[in-house]
Amino acid sequence: MDYTKVTDDLFEVLESGLLAGILERMQAMGADLAALPHDKAREELRQQRHTEINDFAANCLAKALPGIAPEATPWFKDEPQPTSEWQWILCPFTSNLMGKTYTGIALAQNNQPRIGLYVDYGEGAVTTGVEGEGAFCNDIQYLCGNKILNAQSRVMQFIIPPGKPGRQYIKLIKSLWNTTDCKMLNNVVAQNIAAYMISVAKGTQELVIATGFSYHDIAAAVCIAEQAGAVVTDFNGTREKLFTGEEMICCNKRIAEQIKKVEADTNGADFF
Repeated sequence: MDYTKVTDDLFEVLESGLLAGILERMQAMGADLAALPHDKAREELRQQRHTEINDFAANCLAKALPGIAPEATPWFKDEPQPTSEWQWILCPFTSNLMGKTYTGIALAQNNQPRIGLYVDYGEGAVTTGVEGEGAFCNDIQYLCGNKILNAQSRVMQFIIPPGKPGRQYIKLIKSLWNTTDCKMLNNVVAQNIAAYMISVAKGTQELVIATGFSYHDIAAAVCIAEQAGAVVTDFNGTREKLFTGEEMICCNKRIAEQIKKVEADTNGADFF
């Protein structure tokens, strides 16, 4: 498959009406919400408009993508996973009061993303990762950092969604905190994970650790981060629980080795 041509065709889809349609609907949603007080009715309207925008984007993608890669089956969140070797793993539109507003498109072969495209509507930026070609945003190449975690690190972001996190997750966080003295920020919005992964790819953040997410939300960012030189795995250093949305670590290769050492020094923590 010609990854460069597929990526160019994806940009044509964005420019042929998808981006303009989403932005127009976002603007209308903002105007409608601004006219209401912050109450239950306002939140219900926000959710309704979000669904309408997501449906618009999903319909556009469902029509366009088969013409770009006929062998790939579109796969949307909350649908059974297709059995085909090639799949489009899609997050048509996501917005959150405390999070990013974005579209994520990944072309994957046996779950492994070969192409990732992430549209950040707040930043007005499109970031891509293409296997063998690297990660770019507005023609600027992204390369992850190569520093290890320490007290001067540029924040370790970890995501604990609502609900009680598992023992394995808490053990990982505590071990890293105690051994590196790294700054840590907690975020409860799982949809923000992709944005933080792209920050790792860009080199402006050191490490993202997450649990309880949808693989559809991060598939594009997985490809972007890896093409920038980052490591993306589950806590065991494999992909199994990454694909199921149970757990994820995204960092540079030196930090990945540092985490392995933390594991050894803490007598076999349940990660990597």
